Amino acid sequence: MLITPLKTRILVPPKDNLLTAIQEALPNIPENSILAVTSKVVSIHEGRCVKATTKDAEDILAIRHATRYIPRGAMKGRPVLHTITQGLLMPSAGIDSMNGYTILWPQNPTKTAQTLWKWAKKSTK
Repeated sequence: MLITPLKTRILVPPKDNLLTAIQEALPNIPENSILAVTSKVVSIHEGRCVKATTKDAEDILAIRHATRYIPRGAMKGRPVLHTITQGLLMPSAGIDSMNGYTILWPQNPTKTAQTLWKWAKKSTK
């Protein structure tokens, strides 16, 4: 297997077009390729960004988006907010900060992956 990283332009929160960024960086996706995309750029594509506030406010957002959580500091030596979100164990419900925005976990990663696949199949044949 050959892994070739694809460098796109930086997607800018609160919303940017991931499909355009991929198309600009890679006009043709070779047959039998696997296109891997990070959750953060999917979130920016979906517009899942809010103006950044404090770490406490991010924790409140994470708790709101989590199915279950273990509070920050509840585990000795582990000052992270452990959460289960969309069936996945991840810190802070996948929430991250970038350029003054809090970026939430994608709304529906499976649906977005299907949309990307259909787009790539149609645009590159």
